[in-house]
Amino acid sequence: FAAWQARLDPAAERALRLSLELPRPDDVAQPGAEAVTVDLDLFVWHLGLACGRYVLLDQPADAWHVPLASLTVLRVERYSRQPRHLELARRLAQAPATPERLRRHVLVGVAELRGFVQACLFLGLVHWVREGDARR
Repeated sequence: FAAWQARLDPAAERALRLSLELPRPDDVAQPGAEAVTVDLDLFVWHLGLACGRYVLLDQPADAWHVPLASLTVLRVERYSRQPRHLELARRLAQAPATPERLRRHVLVGVAELRGFVQACLFLGLVHWVREGDARR
């Protein structure tokens, strides 16, 4: 991680990227000759997409109705070229929006929206806007 890279078993990397299957850490495993090296931020993006089914990072009590905001949302293009992800990023670039409004605006499923939000939260691309938050 010090070099901002992660080394993964190729099958684990594919399963994470394509099936949103979380890799299983192994304390004694060492990367083999066929290990894949990926940029750490790309690895974290895919982890976030896969972790959308879990509690969102710093999730407020009523997360569905608490706005998300970002100043760096345009960086999403580095991680995803999916039209729905790019449209979610464009919507967030306009103004803070709740997950509920994002879902209605982009017509995206709850699971995909949660994965997108989790990935953005993991990378610090978005943050929850709470009452009295100075980062609005």
